[in-house]
Amino acid sequence: MYQKLSFEAFQLKHFFCFAILFASCSGAFAADVNLSEITNESFLLPVNTTFIEHDSTGSLFAASNIGYNTARIDLSSDSSTGVQDGNFLDITINDSISIDLLYDNPNPTSGGAFIIRMWTATWNGSNYVPTGRQHTHVFNWINDGQWHTYTQPINDFEHPIDDLSEVTKIYAYSIDAVQWDPVVVPYTLGVGSVATPLAVGITFDQPTEDLYPSWRHLFTGELEFADGSTAPLNLASLTWSSSDPAVADFDAEQGYITAYSPGTATLTAELDGAEGSVTVSVATPFQQPDEESNIDPALTVPMAGAVKEMPVVMITYVPTLDGINLDTSETSAVLGNLTVQQLKNRVDRLAIQTKFMLEERTKFRGYKDDASIPYLGYRIVKHLYVYEPMPRLKPHQNGKLVDYWPIVKRFELEDDVNLGGVKEIWINGYHTDEVAGWESNMSSPTSGDVSNSDRSNDDLPICDNTYIVYTYNFTRSNAENVHNHGHQLESMFSHLNHLQDGNTRLFWNDFVGRRNGSLPLGRVGDTHHPPNTTVDYDYRNLTRVESDIEDWQPAGGPTKMISALTWGGFDYDWPYGVLPESFVESQFYIYWMQNMPGQGNRIPHGDRWMENWWRHVHDWDASITQGLGLHTATPPLLPGDANQDGIVNFLDIASFISILTTSDYLADVDFNQDGAVTFLDINPFIIELASQ
Repeated sequence: MYQKLSFEAFQLKHFFCFAILFASCSGAFAADVNLSEITNESFLLPVNTTFIEHDSTGSLFAASNIGYNTARIDLSSDSSTGVQDGNFLDITINDSISIDLLYDNPNPTSGGAFIIRMWTATWNGSNYVPTGRQHTHVFNWINDGQWHTYTQPINDFEHPIDDLSEVTKIYAYSIDAVQWDPVVVPYTLGVGSVATPLAVGITFDQPTEDLYPSWRHLFTGELEFADGSTAPLNLASLTWSSSDPAVADFDAEQGYITAYSPGTATLTAELDGAEGSVTVSVATPFQQPDEESNIDPALTVPMAGAVKEMPVVMITYVPTLDGINLDTSETSAVLGNLTVQQLKNRVDRLAIQTKFMLEERTKFRGYKDDASIPYLGYRIVKHLYVYEPMPRLKPHQNGKLVDYWPIVKRFELEDDVNLGGVKEIWINGYHTDEVAGWESNMSSPTSGDVSNSDRSNDDLPICDNTYIVYTYNFTRSNAENVHNHGHQLESMFSHLNHLQDGNTRLFWNDFVGRRNGSLPLGRVGDTHHPPNTTVDYDYRNLTRVESDIEDWQPAGGPTKMISALTWGGFDYDWPYGVLPESFVESQFYIYWMQNMPGQGNRIPHGDRWMENWWRHVHDWDASITQGLGLHTATPPLLPGDANQDGIVNFLDIASFISILTTSDYLADVDFNQDGAVTFLDINPFIIELASQ
């Protein structure tokens, strides 16, 4: 039953020529495999690493269908080395190998082999990326129904490798013991190193750049190697020095050139003795950033009755060359020739209207319920003015994308998030062919980036709490500002829907109304589409369509005829009596969002209830860590409705006292907002009753 196969004094040298057609020995076995298969099935080992014994409890063996009691490999020595020698990679192994196998069938009929495998990789500027291409050489032992000892040494054989480009080299080698009967079981005994080509030249595509303090820049270019091959430049693979580090230097942590202060600096990059240089000029802004000392109370005071606060930092970019006029060569002249003060006045008006909409939208069905109170109240805690162009970095469409990282770092906004509870950052800027920003961009320690962006998790610093950056375009209106928030809600709510249900049907199909790829009609609609149209941005459409938007339920609610006359006709209390520029569109966004399940809703969902969706906007981290979603086992409390009869009155006092320490929704009855629900909340509770 027990057969032993030994392979003693195994010596092997590979000489791989990088550009010649591969010629395999007779009987060679070759296949294309991807890297994950190699990694999972072959126990890839780094050079000079002791082999770890595997038995039938190992993942490979557990996945195999072969019968055996034990299967092990003992690697007594590993002196693998990899060196670069001209155009050849010279790898030498000196191993003593003993393989013990016990199979149900002691007399295999199809034989077995030792296999030498080699994989290639492509140079990406700083390291090799495996391509998954496998080249295999097989040495069979005698097939006569018995396992035999294979003792023939293999020395100094040479194999050219096919399909190797100028930047493709040998990635790894392994030696596998394989048995053909009934399945193949690989055992990798070693992995070789990859030689790095010698760089002889560094060329930058554009060796000069004009920046502002705190800006980052990614220079592009090319590495040239001794063999004539080239590869895209990777700044992190180079050694950098600066003629004036106080002006500009290479930030190794971020992998970018960073500007620090006005002046000019020459930065030199070196690799393998090859050098290249770039010149960075850092401009002096006409005026240093400053903070608004007299913010309008309409921005600093949350809407009356708001249950939860949303602290916000606002940053406005006002490029100017003289401190008086807006630099329209940077922002475009869409608004005409404005002064700096005129732009500030415009930004304030848009911000006040935006804040009003974001608060008014959280009154659940407030357009028909005068008693509905806002769940969210916004408060601008800081407003900064920056008198220079917006920082930009990565390519985006025809221009570049706003670089958010230096904005957060420069103005120490991490402290505002971690210590001040700031939940949103509003950047008032512009959108031109040269620069554009994401409508929304999230940084979250709990979920990662869930926003209307490319969802990169490295373009914003990660703080203790989630925060969202909105980029507003001051050349447009408050409606477009809230439009950005609409897409952010879609991203967040559909994400929670998928986490809770494994799909997004409740949000996109049942709420929005999309079915089989069609655009919404007759349900609630989305940011681009009111429920009476399938045309993008068609907010003024007067076509009457039957919809359940005002009494939405997932399974379908009572319907009514609606059109732009519906939302356009509501008498919302716009701040200072000033109507917004895009009036009907603005009215739609409020109306649409007021129909999202809010506080105190009693919307059934099978044997469950719809959650208060606005609690996710207020505390995203709690929603993620507690596994909350769009629906819940118990209906969300209406603030003050302690006995859950759908009405807030003095009958709730006894119930309120009894649930001080037991309710799942304690945060909703923390009326004095001290972070705890105690008897101290009773007086504020009575005041709340009086306001109903």
